[in-house]
Amino acid sequence: MEIPEKFKNITSIGVADIIGTGGTALFWFYIATLIEPEQYGEIFYILGIASIASAIALFAHENSIIIAVAKKLKIQSTLYFISLCISFAASAIIMILFYKIEPGLVVLGYVINTLAIGDILGRKHFSSYSRYVLLQKGLTVGLGIGFFYLFGVDGIIFAIAISYSGYIIRSYKGLKDSAINFELLKPRKEFLVSNYLFGLTVILRNQIDKIIIPMILSFTVLGNFAFSLQIFAALLIFPHIIYKLILPHDATGGSTNKIKKITILTSVGFAITGVTASPVIIPYFFPAFIDAISAVQIVSIAVIPETIIVMLTSKILAIEKSKFLLIGRTIGVIARVVGIVLLGINFGIYGIAIGFLIAYCIECIFLVIVTIRERKS
Repeated sequence: MEIPEKFKNITSIGVADIIGTGGTALFWFYIATLIEPEQYGEIFYILGIASIASAIALFAHENSIIIAVAKKLKIQSTLYFISLCISFAASAIIMILFYKIEPGLVVLGYVINTLAIGDILGRKHFSSYSRYVLLQKGLTVGLGIGFFYLFGVDGIIFAIAISYSGYIIRSYKGLKDSAINFELLKPRKEFLVSNYLFGLTVILRNQIDKIIIPMILSFTVLGNFAFSLQIFAALLIFPHIIYKLILPHDATGGSTNKIKKITILTSVGFAITGVTASPVIIPYFFPAFIDAISAVQIVSIAVIPETIIVMLTSKILAIEKSKFLLIGRTIGVIARVVGIVLLGINFGIYGIAIGFLIAYCIECIFLVIVTIRERKS
């Protein structure tokens, strides 16, 4: 892939992700000025459970869809069919557990979003990606604020679910892309299962704290930590833009080494910004979340190993060695759970943040070792 083309595609993806993700980050920061950390934690507790349920349903992981579409494998419809069937069942279970329709709708929204985005990126339709993302993020912000004032905290959950409705048509087209044929999955069984388990461990790594923290500490602590994770996510916007660009090109043998190195160097600057700016900004704009300052500084450092993980993930997926990613994510999940329980109980949010950083460092070191060994072999 030529450098001018890279930057053209970065612009298509980048504008959408910077405006979209930045907009939703501002939305969550705005909500943080209106509610207490305890309510903030309750929202992310529900979203965390919905994310885990959607991950269980998504046999067609986004990476599997991207690789299948990029390589023109006729398995997209079959993967869609399996995932949609499981997601409807998971959604119904979540609705029953919460006695509310909103969390179940969020599960469906997360699933159709993943299916549609995988198809779009696999076809390298980066301009379409921009339109879809901006629509969804815009609905999240617009409906989220409006529904909050109309219906309170529950309105935010409902708005998030509705925001994914724009992906329904695209997911339907993907379902009709080819005939459903389970036999076609057999030659790729190991790759698909590894990707599925990898996706599940990714969600567990990212969401397990939202389940455990209220159990061992409180929703207030979860609210403060969730606030720090919003800043962490904002600092990772650029690396994730690059990942979406390079994965289909890595899958088809394109050279992306230079842009990966630039991305990793940029992440160091983002980490420094998070560490130095948070003690100044948080007390002024978010006084209710002043207890999150130390956590924000620590998780900001984790931007560096996470960026390296993201860059290595693209290369490893492209050579269909996703089992190593699965092992790495599993190690990360275990380290994160241990950190939450042991350090969180003893040191509160500070300990949780330290465990968070350690987990990312351990996973990063593992993937670096794997990449070096694969390159030699």
